[in-house]
Amino acid sequence: MNKLEKKLFGFINEDDIVKNKKTGNVYMVKTFDPAKHDKPTPDEVEKTKAANGGKIPTSENIYNAVVGFVEKKPTKKVYISRKYMESSYPDIELTEASTRNTDRHKRIDNEEEIENFFKSYNFEILYPENSFDSLEQQIDYFKDVKTLVGLTGAGLTNSVFMQPETNLVEIASPIIFYNRIYSTSIVDFSEAQHFFYSKIAFERKLFYYTVNNIEKKSNIVIERIKHNKGILDLLNE
Repeated sequence: MNKLEKKLFGFINEDDIVKNKKTGNVYMVKTFDPAKHDKPTPDEVEKTKAANGGKIPTSENIYNAVVGFVEKKPTKKVYISRKYMESSYPDIELTEASTRNTDRHKRIDNEEEIENFFKSYNFEILYPENSFDSLEQQIDYFKDVKTLVGLTGAGLTNSVFMQPETNLVEIASPIIFYNRIYSTSIVDFSEAQHFFYSKIAFERKLFYYTVNNIEKKSNIVIERIKHNKGILDLLNE
């Protein structure tokens, strides 16, 4: 289970029965928040129990209730940017022979060029690391996303909150992996692509598209998108 999943399934603790002001769902939370919650009536509690085998929903039940709640048809087109993400390499001491090359760790050479390209198709540019004050706010945002595009990375995990039959476009980028041989203080670097988000798309019934970014060049990625009719159609919607 990754950090996002732990956060998602860990934010509920069977301490307080509440009614969500927005969705009307009755469930357990750790702390009652008057801005988000009402106290359910005894009748509402009993109806919720009757609908859930005599229990108040918790954990995965709440996840499905919140994520599955459709208030309106998704409309947003969003590009997840990595421009302001902090460096994620581990705290390791490199030898002279393996001196860190900053460019090597970038997923794309010119993030701003990619941003401007998607802005020209009326996409919102999102910096998820500092865009949300709570998990609920994060869920609400991505439930309204119709098309999500991003470089391979943790930001695309937010696709678990999207509604079925929406679109996920992964700019499939190589990721650096580190292997330290502790007995020799040698640090070995390896680089590979993965398609983890295709599995999320399958589980969430999303339409999944990929753009190869093996060269890590923004101009090449843009040209590939321009020559992919399926993805271009999504951008023009």
